[in-house]
Amino acid sequence: MASFRLRSRRIQVMPVGADDYSPFAPEIANDEHCSIVFDGVLYDLEAGADASATVLRRYGRSGADVLKSLRGIFFLTIWDEQNDCLLCARDPLGIYPFFYAVTDDLLLASPFIDALVADPRVPKETNRAALADRLLHRWANEPQETYFSAIRRLLPGHALLFGHSGVRVYRYWHATLPGEEVDWTTEEELERFPDLLAQAVDRCLSFGRAAVYLSGGLDSVAVTAVAADRSRLRSLPPPCTLSIVDLDHGGEERSVQVGVASQLGLPQTLVTASEVSGDGGLLPAALEICRTWALPVVNYWTPVHLRLGRRAAKDGCSVALTGDGGDEWLSAAPIYAADLLRKLDLVGLLKLWRDLQRSRGTTTASSLREVLWRSGARPVFRGVAHSAAPGLLAAYRKHGVLRVIPEWVAPDPLLRRELEERSIRSLGRPAKRDFLIDTRQQLLDRTSTSLDKEEAFERGRVLGLRVLKPFWDVDLVELLYRTPSDLLSRGGRSKRVAREMLERRFPGLGFERQRKFNYSSFVEPLLREEGRRAWRDMAGASALAELGIVDAQGARKAVEDALAQASPGQSAYRIWDILSLEAWLRSRNLGGG
Repeated sequence: MASFRLRSRRIQVMPVGADDYSPFAPEIANDEHCSIVFDGVLYDLEAGADASATVLRRYGRSGADVLKSLRGIFFLTIWDEQNDCLLCARDPLGIYPFFYAVTDDLLLASPFIDALVADPRVPKETNRAALADRLLHRWANEPQETYFSAIRRLLPGHALLFGHSGVRVYRYWHATLPGEEVDWTTEEELERFPDLLAQAVDRCLSFGRAAVYLSGGLDSVAVTAVAADRSRLRSLPPPCTLSIVDLDHGGEERSVQVGVASQLGLPQTLVTASEVSGDGGLLPAALEICRTWALPVVNYWTPVHLRLGRRAAKDGCSVALTGDGGDEWLSAAPIYAADLLRKLDLVGLLKLWRDLQRSRGTTTASSLREVLWRSGARPVFRGVAHSAAPGLLAAYRKHGVLRVIPEWVAPDPLLRRELEERSIRSLGRPAKRDFLIDTRQQLLDRTSTSLDKEEAFERGRVLGLRVLKPFWDVDLVELLYRTPSDLLSRGGRSKRVAREMLERRFPGLGFERQRKFNYSSFVEPLLREEGRRAWRDMAGASALAELGIVDAQGARKAVEDALAQASPGQSAYRIWDILSLEAWLRSRNLGGG
């Protein structure tokens, strides 16, 4: 890829190559003043137009404001020789990754973190605090960081300006304008949902024949149905459907998967976890991926997704679609209870409680506790306390974040102090206007959101096809971001807009009463069964311990307690957290073992 040199600081700027890391080639455009590297796709291109040349032309007219007009998914760098600066950007929702490293005289940027890791000019020091936060599931702490101290991520919808005054990172895209009243979506506007979902799927189909990961839930079924319709309308081959089934526990889900594919006339591939992993098991197969990928994977179902994706690529598919994002954007959010309580809308609170209970299948007591306290009164009281006694609230919240760090995490005093400081910084200020909007903004910026997109991008790179999420389309998100929860679940029906669409399309498959499938009933036993052998083979968390991230004996007890389910609510996911990070560190010689 291109290399640039800024006059102002004698800094070399080098976008690091897709050539050796990606099956998808970036585009480069130049004129007498600028050079652009564009990796991705623009949605509003004229037929036959070149994306990089289009961005170059628009930049010449509007400068950095060009970013606000770009609709698409992309990694972008613009070297402006005339103004002696580099402008970088990641697409609004972060479908494309953007990693960068800054040294004394160099800025390196790439969508591929392993390209930066492999560069001898980039320090390889591990970011211990980020790894410890992963163990604690603290996804809001320092989301711009990666597991390497020298490498950072550009957050979705953000730009980086590099020039004579240094590096400045700022948000260029807003789902709603900050400081202004929210223009809430109305019932009439929400009728645009089917058209926007069709548009989102169309954008994915521009890459060619599609495969769809069909789980049987409302979100993936909606994507599958729309992909089938749009493929037929555009005279494309019918999408392939890819399904994971569990023969012992997933009977209801399997009937939906098979029924949807059959009614749509789509080819279907069904696999079980045991078919993918063979005698070794799913967990060891996922750990092997952690040893070979640039970052430790979050989703231990990745081996199954890869197996299905390889089948799709073999059948001639160029893109794989998922229903990811439906839970985030179509579901009523419990935090809406705080907005209702602040308005003293008791009828709305009652409706929200009923909706959440029906859609989640929780007990009356737990759903009432969620609505009335955790997502209702507590955030409201916190806002009042911040106005009346900010110091007292800060002390209380500080005590809360510190006491939940287990003793076996961060035995190194320096690391523990750093974790405490990061946690306190992440607390932020209580919502000034709408709790729902603040929560949705936090969702966009969370580390887990970026990790999920980056992992999907990596799967696509391995498979040689693009893994895309229509529910994370920018136009669809801008509509749903502003939609109040009572519209999303009007009439006591969670994900109402998708559910009504599917009821009409698939009468008899029970979408009018379907609740979200609960995988924990068979995932947790699987983790415990396979984790026992994997933990024995791992023989402890030596790499994590050598870095001071865990106390070896304490980590051993935490895993053994999770394996034995020694206390109520003891999560089996603790097993995966420790095993995956340990396997990744050992493979890169970043610790003991």
